[in-house]
Amino acid sequence: MMLQNANEKAVLREVDTQKTLAAEGESCWCRLCEADVKALALSKLTPCYCTTFDYTPILMTEDHLIVRRAVSHAVERVALHPKHDLTSSSPPPGGPRVVNFIYQEGLELVERLMEDSGSRCTCEHCRRDALAYSLNRYPPRYGVQRNGRANLPEKEHTAIRIEFTAILSRAVRMVSDKPRH
Repeated sequence: MMLQNANEKAVLREVDTQKTLAAEGESCWCRLCEADVKALALSKLTPCYCTTFDYTPILMTEDHLIVRRAVSHAVERVALHPKHDLTSSSPPPGGPRVVNFIYQEGLELVERLMEDSGSRCTCEHCRRDALAYSLNRYPPRYGVQRNGRANLPEKEHTAIRIEFTAILSRAVRMVSDKPRH
């Protein structure tokens, strides 16, 4: 199931712009710092998931100041507290990957919740609708995964699972009552 936050494209574009405009040595743009910037900026933006309308053209405009500010703030914060040794010339091992923890949790839960609730339909379209509804109503939580491990503490993972399950359960009921097909 592919469902994407439209803000992701806008942030990626803005990160590339800021990387290009950055003066030499102004801030670190290694793979780990870049992933941290993306994760931090995306976690600060309101999610924008949709299954039928493409928000990307709206978010890709040059005047999208909210995205620009979120990325600028993330660059400043990551520069203050990099998670690697700035004196090292080699990049950190295990290429970092930006991960949307809430999306991953939703993928794991949505099918099971639909089956457990006795939904009229558990098709891909209905699962995507329920997941999009839920993701837009829960604060985003992006992070960086290195060496196949995410940096989300288990305690936080459990809290997210409990809270998100309640929102997703409501979404499953709504989609089941009025499927769009």
